[in-house]
Amino acid sequence: MGSMAMGSDGNGVAFTFAVFTEAVSLMPTDRLARGLKANLALEMLRFPTRVRKVTAVRREFVVKAVKMGHRPSAVAAFLRCTPSAISKIVARSL
Repeated sequence: MGSMAMGSDGNGVAFTFAVFTEAVSLMPTDRLARGLKANLALEMLRFPTRVRKVTAVRREFVVKAVKMGHRPSAVAAFLRCTPSAISKIVARSL
């Protein structure tokens, strides 16, 4: 679970913060990508193309991955794109 820890900011001001040690188990992004409805090769999902079918599947993957708790930066690294692109996809899907 969690515990409390104390620290100092270097200027003599003390503070207390919670330390959580409970790990969250996330489904690996490659396994999540293989579980998509469309039958699309993993490399095609990661390839920077604008083919309509591929972009629709990529968008579905991004939304699912972020909803499942993956960090947008990790999703971006997996898809070989910028974190900004992931943020835009998530914002448009709301």
